[in-house]
Amino acid sequence: MIFPNLTSTDKVRVSTTQAVRGEILDRNGRVLAGKGIASSVGIVPGKLENREEAIAQIAELLETTPEAIEKKLSAQWVNELFPVK
Repeated sequence: MIFPNLTSTDKVRVSTTQAVRGEILDRNGRVLAGKGIASSVGIVPGKLENREEAIAQIAELLETTPEAIEKKLSAQWVNELFPVK
């Protein structure tokens, strides 16, 4: 940066301020984006052992239903050898 009015005795300092993340809310006040932890889970359908039991455990951990996971696993683009997210 060029400061044309600076003299040899002037000093320039830089300070950093850490920003606080805000929140983005939908029209009902539910948080769409904000502070927190984001997780990603990948399932390789062809490597699932005890499929029903595994899906039930995954559903419990993700606080969803086994049906919701089955629906994602039955999508047309799902390949048995690659992870589904």
